Amino acid sequence: MFSHQTLILGIASPGRSDGDAGLRALQAFRRFHPGLPGVTCIDFDGPFRTLVEPMAGARHLIVFDVAQFGASPGTIRCLVGPEMDEYLQRADLSATETALARLLDTVRIHGTGPIRRALIGIQDDCSDNGAVNAVSGALPWAAALARELVERWNNEKDPETVAPRPGRTKPSISRSDDRQT
Repeated sequence: MFSHQTLILGIASPGRSDGDAGLRALQAFRRFHPGLPGVTCIDFDGPFRTLVEPMAGARHLIVFDVAQFGASPGTIRCLVGPEMDEYLQRADLSATETALARLLDTVRIHGTGPIRRALIGIQDDCSDNGAVNAVSGALPWAAALARELVERWNNEKDPETVAPRPGRTKPSISRSDDRQT
């Protein structure tokens, strides 16, 4: 049923300050954690519809993207499962976050898609050069979080069903990491 064990997306967010942080986080993941078995990485800066097939075939999904948490630049938050769904239901989503939410809904409607999912968000704000450095300094931490998720998920038994659609999630234990560099 699944063609990818873990799909990791690095998303470019045009129009956002430091909008390539998702792509750079994926590059850091590849550099620091090369050759993890079962991991497919996609640098993504095109139309989201091209991701339907890879996402539908993924057992696990990790997304690197810039995010607005109202925190200091370079702050990383790892939103897992229902936390990711809740974040993607906000009214003030960026264009790429809206497209990601719609893509996940499209895949779920067909009863396919990732059983486990996480958004590793990096707070952006390039109002000064220090913020650019803070975001760059956060990238190795983001890569380490992704590796931790891959290893943990590969050692856990999968639930029997595809992740539920947002709004239909059952309460569960999830994790949120705030890391400041």
